[in-house]
Amino acid sequence: GVVEALATPQPQQFGRVSRDLVQIFNPHPDSARQIMATIPFVAAVYERRRQGLPDRPTETAPRVREHPSGLRLVSSGIGTETSQRREREALQVALARSAGAHPSDAFAPLDRLRVQQALMQAASEAYQRHTGEHLAPASLSTWRTFTRNYALLEGRLLPDLYQLIVGARGVADDNLAHEVWDLGSEWPWQDENADLPTVRMSPDEIWLGSRRFALRPRVERSKRRLHPVRLKERHHERRPGEWRREFHHSTGICSYPPEDVVIEDFGEHLKSKAKHLLAEEDARVEPFTTSIRDGVDVRETVRNWFEGKLYVKELRRVRGEVGSVVVVFDEDEVDERYPWKMTWHGEHTQESDMAFYATDAGRQIVGPGIARCEYGGFLMSYPPGRMADVWTDPDYLHVRRKSEVLLLAALDYSEHRHVVYVAAKPPRSVFRTWAGRLGRQVVYLPLGSFSPVTLKKLRVFHVLSGHDKRAVAKDYIW
Repeated sequence: GVVEALATPQPQQFGRVSRDLVQIFNPHPDSARQIMATIPFVAAVYERRRQGLPDRPTETAPRVREHPSGLRLVSSGIGTETSQRREREALQVALARSAGAHPSDAFAPLDRLRVQQALMQAASEAYQRHTGEHLAPASLSTWRTFTRNYALLEGRLLPDLYQLIVGARGVADDNLAHEVWDLGSEWPWQDENADLPTVRMSPDEIWLGSRRFALRPRVERSKRRLHPVRLKERHHERRPGEWRREFHHSTGICSYPPEDVVIEDFGEHLKSKAKHLLAEEDARVEPFTTSIRDGVDVRETVRNWFEGKLYVKELRRVRGEVGSVVVVFDEDEVDERYPWKMTWHGEHTQESDMAFYATDAGRQIVGPGIARCEYGGFLMSYPPGRMADVWTDPDYLHVRRKSEVLLLAALDYSEHRHVVYVAAKPPRSVFRTWAGRLGRQVVYLPLGSFSPVTLKKLRVFHVLSGHDKRAVAKDYIW
């Protein structure tokens, strides 16, 4: 019996096992970024929290700006410092913010989800500092939703660093993905000059099934021309006030025709979009039988999924056309940033009459008799030649807001039933009631439904001191 028992495999005895070939090394900082099991930023936040609740940072992350010569300069109260040191300070600020997620309770446990969201916020701030591009709140929300769903698909409760980077590249570009990698993989306490031998190693040597990604961030050019050929050279006055005096001798101001074409095309686009919206609201939905009509109504089909039927919609013809168009970029209620109020007529049958409020025409002179302005809001009414000065019209003097003056004038001068109103907020109910009494209907389109890039281009326009300036305006408009 004893001999047979000894013949079977025996368990390994407890005790000190001697392994002669085992050595301890110090991972290189670049390798530590890739081989840590936990996101280094998250682990660093926990390490900071072990030292107690950090003080709330009194200043935001340092600002890094670009110099025309290509050198990266950092402004501070003492002097010029290196970009690397300031970026490390920015990391420390981000860690302190994340570790202090619960300022009211020093012993409150950290929430990994909040720490990851703090990482995303810090990366978006670094993205704005380095590229000058702002990550919209809607894009940040999409980023969070994508990474959450990505993690659930792989059976994870929270996304890992790879999924955060993929989501960043999806909502923005490789520059944001690089900021997430640079900040999320940083372990502040790893030093290349340690007592132990420093080695470099790849994730494949530590983990199985590691995933790789390639980033192509925007590279800073070491050599730049002082005047790149792609940029239009801006002219300057030979004597101060020379360009402004052109307006003193002017017999009448006018617009710049290329900008007129753009604004008229945008007005036609708004009319088309308003008609489509009205048709959608009045659409008739029915189960699919012999014709698909104007398309499948996905919402109604999903709502009645248990019936096993496909629903289609039929867009009915909109009664009445779209007349006037009102676009409000800024209500201008608190401080009067747009004091200049103007009404002018279209020069030919392809242009509308226009009333607008904008920045002062004399604030920014960019050429001889050429002023650069910015719309606060405008009204367009077709056909031209009918609109009186809405800003001095006694029928509108009781209205305080400039945007509401434009809306009342649009209702009065519109030759068709529907009036388009584009703004951040819908008009007050009293104006909808007044529109109904006039036999008109206000079609509201949210300002946020349009591209910020398009709106930025539309807001800028130029005023010329005379028709003779149109020939040279292209050399001064930028």
